Amino acid sequence: MATRYEISRAREVDADPEVCYALMCDFEKYPLWFKFVRETKVLRRDEKGVPNKVMFLCDVVIGQIVNKRGFLIVNEYKYDQSKYRLDYKVVDGIVKEAEGYYQFRRLVSGKCLAVFFIDINFGSPLPQKIINYMIEHLMDGVLAMIKTASENLVNGAGV
Repeated sequence: MATRYEISRAREVDADPEVCYALMCDFEKYPLWFKFVRETKVLRRDEKGVPNKVMFLCDVVIGQIVNKRGFLIVNEYKYDQSKYRLDYKVVDGIVKEAEGYYQFRRLVSGKCLAVFFIDINFGSPLPQKIINYMIEHLMDGVLAMIKTASENLVNGAGV
């Protein structure tokens, strides 16, 4: 049974890739629209002031269980604005080894395709039920939140 998983999910968003990418790069506003994120803190910025290490305090409900203290995750980021791609690597917190990216691709229809990819090592095999939960609720949920927040921005409703 595997301990490392590569998972990719995608969703169409009725917004320009620039809007989606800017939303994902504005870490301080995550608690306004990203329902799993309770708090963010930029831990390090590059010489231009761009965040490249960010701490997240997250709430994820598994079944009826909620951890009242939240879950800590610290990510390092690399940006590729020309491809509307935000790469991340987990460097601390509850997840010990994971990396991936968000990318926003312009479609011929005028919409964009939001892609969420993760390569994660849990250190031990997981039951298929937990993997399905991660895909369906967490990854698809994140893409749904990106879609809603980006489309709200386009329609002038804010995040």
